[in-house]
Amino acid sequence: MVGAGWMILWRVATRLLGFGSTLVLARALVPADFGLVAIAMTYLAAFDAFSIFGLQDAIIRAPDHDRALLDTAFTLSVLRGLLNTLVIAGTAPIAAHFSDEPRLLPLLLVLSLFPA
Repeated sequence: MVGAGWMILWRVATRLLGFGSTLVLARALVPADFGLVAIAMTYLAAFDAFSIFGLQDAIIRAPDHDRALLDTAFTLSVLRGLLNTLVIAGTAPIAAHFSDEPRLLPLLLVLSLFPA
């Protein structure tokens, strides 16, 4: 029950932060730039969705939390973030060319640092 409560609280907090950042971006950017950011964030979200291991769920479901389990989960999470950063940065030129939007390349290169 406690683990489920923390998971729900985490989801609510991330949704609220996402909503707040969307409001700030909508106010600060012109519509064309907002669309560019939306394309870039969708690109990042796709890589994030395809690389989910389910580590958080495994830790919550584990009957006992020994140090080895937590260390392994942490290491795998760091490796996943670094790999996502490399893949997003490496494929950013392809995404910019595919969408025929050269301004997407520097945006994706900067945003590729977030998963790391």
